[in-house]
Amino acid sequence: MAGIGVIYNPHARANRNGAGDRVRRLETVVGDHGIVRVTHSLDELHEATREFHRYGIDTVGVCGGDGSYHCTLSAMDSIYGTDPLPKLLPLRAG
Repeated sequence: MAGIGVIYNPHARANRNGAGDRVRRLETVVGDHGIVRVTHSLDELHEATREFHRYGIDTVGVCGGDGSYHCTLSAMDSIYGTDPLPKLLPLRAG
């Protein structure tokens, strides 16, 4: 399943209030073309990244701040190994 994977960091400053509404909007936008995962920890982030890799997600949106981007890229690097990384789509938050 090529498509869009979204990492949503609920700890990012802009995501702390109204998180449920923002997640629902992201799920509506992504629809049947991808997956939205709320990650509360680095373990959950790594599990979401494994899932994206397993499903062949080709674009990963990150809804969080600079730390979220850094952690997501680090997780993708460790999970994907020598496989090409998906495109990164920074989303407004953080």
